[in-house]
Amino acid sequence: MSQIADEKSGKVRTFLEAYQSALRGFLSKLPNDGFILPKSIVNAIGRCEVWPCTDAAVVLTYLSKKEESEVLLHKQTGQSVELFMRQSDVFSYFDENGEQGSMRLSFAFPNKDPADRRPSSNDFLFDRSSLDDLIAWPPAEGAVDLGLSQRFFAPKFTRISIFGWNAYLGSPTTEALKDLRRGYAAQNLSISPPFTKGFLEALFESGAKSATQLEKAIDHGNREPLRQFIIGHPEVVRPDYVRAYSNVTVGDQAVDLVLLIPGEQSPEYLFLTLGDPRESCFTEANDASDSYRKAESALVKVKDIVTSDTHRVEVSGDFANSSFLHVSSRTALLNYAQKKSLYERGRESNCRFETYDDLLNRFRYYISDVTGIRDRFLPIESRLSRLGVESDENFDQLMQQVDREMQTEQIPLTARAIEGVLRLSSVYSLYLLNSDPLCKKVNDWFDRWYGDRGKMTMGLGSMGVILRGDVLRMDFPIGFGINRVVCTKELAKDRPSIVIGTRENPPTLNALDFVQGLTQEFANTLSQEELQGLFYQFVFGRTAFMRIFEVFEGSELTQQARADLMASSSHLFESHPNYALSKWASLQASEKFIKDYIIRKGGTPPRSHNLKQLATIAEQHGLAPIPGQWLDDIECSAEVRYGGITVTSQEAVEAQYAALQVCEHISTH
Repeated sequence: MSQIADEKSGKVRTFLEAYQSALRGFLSKLPNDGFILPKSIVNAIGRCEVWPCTDAAVVLTYLSKKEESEVLLHKQTGQSVELFMRQSDVFSYFDENGEQGSMRLSFAFPNKDPADRRPSSNDFLFDRSSLDDLIAWPPAEGAVDLGLSQRFFAPKFTRISIFGWNAYLGSPTTEALKDLRRGYAAQNLSISPPFTKGFLEALFESGAKSATQLEKAIDHGNREPLRQFIIGHPEVVRPDYVRAYSNVTVGDQAVDLVLLIPGEQSPEYLFLTLGDPRESCFTEANDASDSYRKAESALVKVKDIVTSDTHRVEVSGDFANSSFLHVSSRTALLNYAQKKSLYERGRESNCRFETYDDLLNRFRYYISDVTGIRDRFLPIESRLSRLGVESDENFDQLMQQVDREMQTEQIPLTARAIEGVLRLSSVYSLYLLNSDPLCKKVNDWFDRWYGDRGKMTMGLGSMGVILRGDVLRMDFPIGFGINRVVCTKELAKDRPSIVIGTRENPPTLNALDFVQGLTQEFANTLSQEELQGLFYQFVFGRTAFMRIFEVFEGSELTQQARADLMASSSHLFESHPNYALSKWASLQASEKFIKDYIIRKGGTPPRSHNLKQLATIAEQHGLAPIPGQWLDDIECSAEVRYGGITVTSQEAVEAQYAALQVCEHISTH
């Protein structure tokens, strides 16, 4: 147990070293112009001390003048976080003269994490949080309120973080960028402690108020007051901006706002021009209007100057990473085809054209993204109204137009619901999530419109796993974004066939939830070795199927090969399993994937079922050697189809596993 704890502590230390390095790297690329860093960023940089407890690592960050990252890993405390914070002197508070006060820092137990399958918990095992609002002003005896002379107390560290042993660490670089964005968003939205509902909630509420103000300015309809509001409140364009410059001259062009914003690699510049909210971007004949053409020409001129003649830009900076945006008109003034045309004009370029409603939607998205609060949705009716959709009849007309477009593009019926959501979300800057009621409304429309014809068998595929001598079916859900995988005995009632995750909020998948027919009573008896084996099989199978579906989707041969993989599973789980046909289907899938590789490389594969012969030819065309054991596990005579050769369940499952290995191997070349 001590070794496992040491390994987990080591991972936290490695994470902190990379996090500190990434955060310092981001800051080193900002302009050295005397601007003060957000306090939360200052508090996050310094010397880190890691205190391993029984349920989590407590990380304390102290101010340090050293330029290098410094992480000290203490010995295991042998205590829970709650007990350690109650008893250790490191959590004492001191006044500005170094005199120790009577108060101590303590944390309430976190809300139950969705990944925590325990009935109840009073620990920090799944917690992942940080706090830097640590100053306390205990009122003097008899005082009614806090005066200017009131003593304040604080611990010696500037930040405390909890890393639960079962929590998702994430990417150090991503976490550093997230903290940088949150720090600047808090500064730009002017929020300050104390936070009665917590820092993120305060940040979200402040953003929501700014969104309401922007909405009123847009609806008022007068260009100049709206322009002045946006220039005076650049946070409504990007709440996490680092620098803002207004009324900037670029050559002979006027730019309303230039924002320096955080980027994944380095800061980026956004050049923004603001048009009239009442003007239309298109004529009645659906041609670009004069005002649109003028705005487009002006924005292109700005881009040309910024990219090739930087001394004509009034502000200085590295403009290698720059984008250009013109905002005008209202979404309700455009039909779907016009709105999509506007969207596509900027999709392949760093010159974009948006409506003021797009700007508002994007601001609300950024607030949700920065805070991680993604369960607040405005009423569907008000959101649709801003698109010009005022009734169910209007909604039907819009959806039929989207559907006809997909029909023209030959999008399969079974994919139209998902594709329809993605198109509406992109074209109208809606940033739809699965949990969004508007997303459900779109899906419901396709259900009503197509009924069973539009439904699909969800999931990537399935494979057999052998557990205590029995062949069980393991399914693999379709996944978008980032997901985290665990393998715990506690089963969930919900077994999603599609999962969508983000770097900020990755959903947790329990491998056991996707083993069909597995009961809670049986799961309770599984050993650690069995859990580990099922975990690795789930990760392998899902990764293999995802690679296969991402890479092999063009040729008829690979489509047949994918169908063979499905048949391999179907034969395993029929009411009367046919292990021989399952193994033959695995061979057929492998054969077709290898032949497709040979064809793609300009060769001509022989009409043969001999995998080793085909593999040799593929290697001659550049494929890395396929391990012989994989081919041995798959190889079988064509006679196997007619019952002349006996195939065991073990052999069929091994053949399917090897076939997936072969297919994934080819997909990487």
